[in-house]
Amino acid sequence: MTLAEIKAISHFARDAVAIVKCDGKERFWIVPDDSPVSPIEDAIGRFFTAHKRYSLGHQQFTSGSECTEAAESYAGEDGKLVPVYMLDHSIISFSINSFRDPWDSGQIGYWAFNASDLREIGDRAPEDYVSAVLKQYEYYVNGWIYGIFDPEDGVFLACDLYPDEIENAEIIVERIRDYDPDCGTVEVEMLD
Repeated sequence: MTLAEIKAISHFARDAVAIVKCDGKERFWIVPDDSPVSPIEDAIGRFFTAHKRYSLGHQQFTSGSECTEAAESYAGEDGKLVPVYMLDHSIISFSINSFRDPWDSGQIGYWAFNASDLREIGDRAPEDYVSAVLKQYEYYVNGWIYGIFDPEDGVFLACDLYPDEIENAEIIVERIRDYDPDCGTVEVEMLD
């Protein structure tokens, strides 16, 4: 059965963003991950937010003052607060700097680090750490996390792939080889 034939019966195939060929044969699909793990789940520190329409971060509050108080309490005297801003315009974007858009953006909370968290991130600047985690969280919130699906076995062989990973053929080839070492030539074809 070809990918085109299967597309008619499979939501995975309809949603595929790429196909992966092994030795010239369509073998795997790169599809949206329908149950990704939140990248903030195991992140260092705590993300405190206050937003009227969205439940974001580790802890959500109904007011900005409650959010600030909780973040300050978590950080303590020796901790650090990193302000977090959100832009909501077709997609959701996060930043540690203001978007300077008074209509669609604003500060939604803080990423708080206590003294123990700061020791755990070591020499890395807390702002750099938060920026990196927020980029992955942005992918998560917008539904841009992918998996490699094996339609022959009906299983995911890799999940929680970010857009920069699915665009990197070396990462896909590595994941395929881990799963199917007999796959000779691996080609990744992005779909429109």
